[in-house]
Amino acid sequence: MHRIKNEGGNSFGFYSMESSVAWTRDRLKLEKELRIALNSGHLQVLYQPIVDVYQQNIVRMEALVRWPHPTRGYLSPSEFIPLAESIGLMEQLGKEVLKIACLAAHKLIQIGKPIHVSVNVHPHQLLHGNFLPALSRVLTETGLPATSLILEITESAVVSDMARASVILQQINTLGALIALDDFGTGYSSLTLLRELPIDILKIDKSFIRALDQNINDLTITQAIIGLGVNLGLMIVAEGVESDRQARILLENHCHLQQGYFFSRPVPYESILQLVNEADLSNLASIKQLCAIVNLK
Repeated sequence: MHRIKNEGGNSFGFYSMESSVAWTRDRLKLEKELRIALNSGHLQVLYQPIVDVYQQNIVRMEALVRWPHPTRGYLSPSEFIPLAESIGLMEQLGKEVLKIACLAAHKLIQIGKPIHVSVNVHPHQLLHGNFLPALSRVLTETGLPATSLILEITESAVVSDMARASVILQQINTLGALIALDDFGTGYSSLTLLRELPIDILKIDKSFIRALDQNINDLTITQAIIGLGVNLGLMIVAEGVESDRQARILLENHCHLQQGYFFSRPVPYESILQLVNEADLSNLASIKQLCAIVNLK
């Protein structure tokens, strides 16, 4: 049952003593390897640029953790974050990613490239850990101003305990950090969250951007989210931009903060540094033309 659930559910499997023993042995081995990787600093933090197409440069970057496993290959968060949560490593892992990301952003500030960094906060980390003191310590240790940090939360991180989440997010807001609501449009209580919580940024889920130029419903929903954000005084970021056409449509609808493979895949810090030091991204040549076409520049 647990194996089927971990593989996504909506399926069935047959039990056998041999397969159960093999699965348990494999899981225990992976648990041990994850502990070693975390304690030895073998997890890798990559950064995906968030581009302001009006300014035609990188203004933010999202920190994304990966696990370069020696035999299983490059593992994405979906392949090891649930494991980290189940064995009590989520708080340690989250703090490590936060610290690495803050150090990277501070280095950029020191060389005159003030790029805000976005870090995802897991529900367990936010609500069940000692998050606020840990956040304050990381900011002190790294020297990063709180105003240069964006914490990304999902609806699932807060709906289970809105009262507690509201208090914690208000305290984070008082520190000066910004709060982004990730994957906006995919949950059931999104509008309630906007009313009850101190949200600064809406990130339009990539599922709406993927078929933006093909599905009129996705376009209509995207336009509605942008309009809602603008009327509430929030910043809007479109995730999952993968084509010139998608970027054009977003520009025409006044969404200028964009993120996706059209600009860059998640890359190591050294590559972010190179991109930031360039005059502009290679893809931004076409963005300049788009700005001129829609008279937004």
